[in-house]
Amino acid sequence: MPRVLVIGLDAACFNILLPLVEKGLMPNLAGFLAESTYAEMKSTFPPVTSPAWPSMATGLNPGKLGMFGFYNKKENSQWEFHLVSNNYSNKAIWGLASKENLKCIVCGVPVTYPPVPIEGLMVTDMLTPKDGQYTYPKELMIELKSKDLLINWEEKIDAEQVAAFVDEEGSLFLHLMRNFEWDFAMTVFRSTDAIFHKDPDPRQIELVFTNIDRYLGEILSLANSNDFVFIVSDHGMSSIREMINVNSLLQAEGLLHMLRVNEDIKDNLHLILQRISSSFLFRNGIFRNNLTRDLRRYLSAHYMGRRMDSNQDGPSGSKNLRRLSKKLIDWSRTKCVFTSIGEGCGIYINLKGREPMGIVKPDEYDKVRSEIISVLSKYDNLVVMKREEVYNGKHATKAPDLLLWVDDETITTDARFIDRPVRQEFASYNHKMNGVFIAHGPGIQRNKKIDMLNIYDFMPTVLHILGIPIPEDVDGIVHKEIFDKNSEYYRRELKFQPPIEDEVEEYTDTERVEIEKRLSDLGYL
Repeated sequence: MPRVLVIGLDAACFNILLPLVEKGLMPNLAGFLAESTYAEMKSTFPPVTSPAWPSMATGLNPGKLGMFGFYNKKENSQWEFHLVSNNYSNKAIWGLASKENLKCIVCGVPVTYPPVPIEGLMVTDMLTPKDGQYTYPKELMIELKSKDLLINWEEKIDAEQVAAFVDEEGSLFLHLMRNFEWDFAMTVFRSTDAIFHKDPDPRQIELVFTNIDRYLGEILSLANSNDFVFIVSDHGMSSIREMINVNSLLQAEGLLHMLRVNEDIKDNLHLILQRISSSFLFRNGIFRNNLTRDLRRYLSAHYMGRRMDSNQDGPSGSKNLRRLSKKLIDWSRTKCVFTSIGEGCGIYINLKGREPMGIVKPDEYDKVRSEIISVLSKYDNLVVMKREEVYNGKHATKAPDLLLWVDDETITTDARFIDRPVRQEFASYNHKMNGVFIAHGPGIQRNKKIDMLNIYDFMPTVLHILGIPIPEDVDGIVHKEIFDKNSEYYRRELKFQPPIEDEVEEYTDTERVEIEKRLSDLGYL
C-alpha cells in the first residue's frame, strides 16, 4: 500500500514561487519541481481558504459542502452570518482513508474544528477557539502542550510574528511525522497566506518562503522513494493596484440606499493616512514606526465604525456577531447588497419572505437579477454570474444570488463601505484564482508541466492512488495524465462508491466572536 504525503502552502502560486526558486532562495522546492509533474490548479469560487481547502479534500463544490466563505448567511435573517465549521471530515480523504483502516495525520488543515475521530491524529487550525479542543485524540493536546508545540493563534498580529510562525507550523508537523505511523499525512502552512495580509515588504515575504523551503527539505527527508508527495495550494496571491467599492456602485445605480451619516475630520484623516501608507512609494520607516501605526489604528477604529459589517447594531447580547448594518442601510428602499470574499463574494437580493426587511417580491426575483447583471456589465473588469451557473448541490440556494469577480488580477472588490468612490487606487495583495499542484512519486512523470487542474480533481486522484473507491458525487476527475502510461496507476481501473452523507458541527456564539476577532487580527476580515 503506497503512502501519500500532502504539503499545503496556502496562497502559493508560481508567479511567487518561481522567482524565489530562480534567486536560489528555495533550493529544496527547486529540486522537487525538477523531479515532479506540475500545473496550476484552479480554485473554488470564491478563491478563499474556506471553501477551497474543504473542496480540495472532498472533491465537492461549495454547493454540496454548504460553504461559501468563512461565513455563510444565516437563513431567515436580515444579513446575519455564521462561521462555517468542520462538517465535511467524513467526506474528506482522511475520513475515507480511516474507513479503510489507513493511519492518518491531519495537521492545521483549515476548517477542521471541531476535531473528529479518525484512524490517527488530527490537530485543528486557526479557526479553533483559544479554549477549544485542538486535537483528536484529546490526549494528544496534553502532549503537544507539554512540548510547547500548540500554536498560539492570538499572537499572529504583525508581519514579523507571521514570519516566525513558519517555525511553529513546521516543528509541529515534523513532530507528528517522526513519532506516529501514517499512511496519509497532510499539513497546511498558513503563514504563506497570512504574510500577504500584513502589509509586508519584499524582505519579509522572502524570509517566510526561505524558511518554508527549509522545512520542505526536512519534511521531504522523512518520505521514502515509494511515497507519493504533493505540494498544493488553495488559491494564488496577486498584488493589487485598484479597488472597486461594489456597494458604492450599487448605491450610484439606485439599487442600494443608505441612511445619511455625516463624516468628520477623523474620517478624512484616516483616508489621507491610508492612501499614503498603502502606496508602494511610501513603504519606508516614516510610515512604519510605532507612532504612525498607533495613529492609524486609532483612526481606523473610528472609520471602521462606519463599515457595512461594523457589528455594532445587533440585538442585545450579540452585537459582536457578524451582520450587515441596519444603521447605514435604508433597507426599505434597498434591492440588493454585496458581501466580501469572506462571505461569498456575491450579491444578495433583499428578497421579501426570505429577509425580514425584504422588498423584492419573489415573482420579481429573476427580473431584478437580470437588471443587476445588466447594470454591472456596463463596468469594466466586473464579471457577474448567477449562483446556479457556478454551484450545484442541495446547499447551493444558500449562496449569494449573484457571484461577482474581476477579470484583472490587479483589481479587487470590496464590500465594506458605501458612499465612497466606486474605483480607487489601492496598493495591497489579494487572492487570485490559480494555485499550484506539484506531484512526485512512483509512476509520476518527472519535470513535466501539464494543463491546469481543477481543485476538485485532487481528492479523487489521491483516492485512486490509495486504492479507495471514489464517491460518485465528486465534482473532480482522476488526472491520469500525471502518470507514466506504463505505470500501474495509469492502467488501473477507477473504482466508485455511493455518496457520503452530511455531518453537522457548529460554533457557539462565544466561539464565533473569538474567531472573528482572530480573523480580523490576521487580516482576513
